[in-house]
Formats: sequence, C-alpha cells, structure tokens
Amino acid sequence: MKMEFKIVDIDELIPNPFQPREGFDKESIGELADSLKSVGEIQPIVVRKNKKGYQIIAGERRWRAAKFAKLKEIPVLIKDTADEDVLLESLIENLHRLDLTSAERENAVRELWESGRWKSNAELGRALGKDDSWVSQNVLAAKTRKAEKIPATISTRTIADTAGLEKEERKQIIAKVEKEELPAERVREVARVVKKASEPVKKAVLRSHTRITPRVADKIMELPEKKQVEAIRQVESLRLDEEEAIPHIERFKIEMPLPSPEKIAEVRKRYEELQREIKARLEAPEVKERGVLARNWLGHVTISGALDSIHCPVCGSDWKNLTWKCHHLNIKDALKEAEQKYQQSIKNK
Repeated sequence: MKMEFKIVDIDELIPNPFQPREGFDKESIGELADSLKSVGEIQPIVVRKNKKGYQIIAGERRWRAAKFAKLKEIPVLIKDTADEDVLLESLIENLHRLDLTSAERENAVRELWESGRWKSNAELGRALGKDDSWVSQNVLAAKTRKAEKIPATISTRTIADTAGLEKEERKQIIAKVEKEELPAERVREVARVVKKASEPVKKAVLRSHTRITPRVADKIMELPEKKQVEAIRQVESLRLDEEEAIPHIERFKIEMPLPSPEKIAEVRKRYEELQREIKARLEAPEVKERGVLARNWLGHVTISGALDSIHCPVCGSDWKNLTWKCHHLNIKDALKEAEQKYQQSIKNK
C-alpha cells in the first residue's frame, strides 16, 4: 500500500469517529505538548483523505498535543484506507503503544468481531497480531462489563479470572479488588476456591478483610464440613496469619475414632449390670449396718468438735467427761468405740 508524506495545516485534521479510545487525559496531553514545544518535532500522524480534509487513523493524541502547543502545521502519512479498516488500524496502533484502557480495548475488539468480517477468533487475532483466546477473552469481557456494570478500573484479566462465578460472587471479588484488599494477580486463586468450596468456606473467602486466604481455604476444606465452621471461627477470632493458620487447622484432623455399634452395646450392657450390682449390694443387711456404724462414728466426731469449748457449768470439767446416760459411757470412749465398730465392719465385709 502506497503512503504519501506531507506537511499539512493542523486545522485540516479531523478526529477519528472510530477511535477506540473513549477519553484523553488532559495532564498527559499537556506533558506531551510541553515536549513538542521544546523539541519541535512530532512523529507523523497516519491519516486518510476526507471531503473536509484529513481524517486521523492513528495519532490523535499527538494531534491534540500539537494543537495544545499551538503548532500551525503537522507531518502526516496519507493512506488510502477503507471505512471498515479504520477501526482495525486505529486499534492496532493503540495496542502496539499499550495506550488503551481495558474497557476501551474490549469494546474495540468486540466491535470488530461483531462486524462479521472475520469467520473466527483466530482470524481476527491474526489481523491484530494476537491469538484466538485473547480475542474471545476481550469480546466476553466487553459483554460482561456492560451487563454487570463492572467499573472501567477493573482489568480484563480480572473479568476473565472470575468467569463461571455467580454474578453476586464476582461482584464481591471485584469489590475487594477495588478496595485493594485483594491483589488482581490473586483473583484467579480466590475464584478457584469459590467454585469448589462448601458454603461456609465460600462465604469466609468472599468476606471483607477475611483471613481465609485461598491456601487456608484449601486446608479447611480437607476437614469434615461440621468442623470447617469452627476452624474458620478460630482463624478469624485468633487473628492468625496464613503461616499460623495452616498448623492450627491441622489439629482439627486429630480425633479419637468412634467405637463400633457392637462395642457401644457391650459397654452399655456392662454399665447396666454394674448398676444392678451396686443397687443389690447397697440393699444387703451388712452394708446397711455398716452405713449406720459409719454415720454413728461421724456423728460422734461432729459432736466432739462442737463441744470443744463446752465445760460443765457445775464443776467446770470439759466435754470428755460428759456421758451417755444409757450406758454411763463418756463421750471420749463412745467416740473410740464407734470408730472401732465401724473399722471392724469393714474388715468383716
């Protein structure tokens, strides 16, 4: 294709209606204008002839900066480009300059694909110098971004990494990325966990300011589901970091195996037999008598302790001389005899 180099009046240039870029940063335009003023040179802008002058194909940012710098003339390369190729060439130009936002690039690729000129993603990819997966990723991202109102600040990669999630799950992940709680390069790990996790783990991973990282989540999912909730609660409440959480969760795996139903039945039978045996022994006359003797001895011990400060009001003698009227046995000897009878009953059991 032949191209003609020419210096033209800057006002003869017309912006490109197919420009994939949706906006131009005024600060960067000003910086470029300052550079043009000092250097005085500008890379030629690619244009095509138009009824009103020259329509810009690639280089609109340079043209805007030149106008800002109040340049009168500008170098151009004039190409004979068909309408259907203007968007393609503009996109290729910006791709090589890495000069588009994710949303601008996605929309441009989607528009090219929907034009119907290319039979496959691979064919459009070859025209753009990219592979077919790159094309399909951008087309799908453009549709998803529009349908779910995903902010322009979210990258194409993040949208691709969250493919297959429920809309609300993707929304929660994107919110974490926007708040800088989740680095974009870890989105794929989180999405992987969310796709396969139990409900408690999924909720924990998606929660704001969570301590349940993908690695911690993987370890928790090795536990029975009934233990997962407790593991999550402890990691959060103890404020464990990833390296502390892993060995802590491992402890949940240590448990005593449950006995078999047969073993449980055997233990229950032995327990019931023991209960019957205890009841029978307590009902035996000798055991009842031993209980009476024991209570008698303990009663005398209590009496002796309570009488430590008691003296006879007549003669002043202490409690040791007090006697049981029935046998004229003083309290001291009665205590001794009560103990001997109880101890003898134990020997005779």
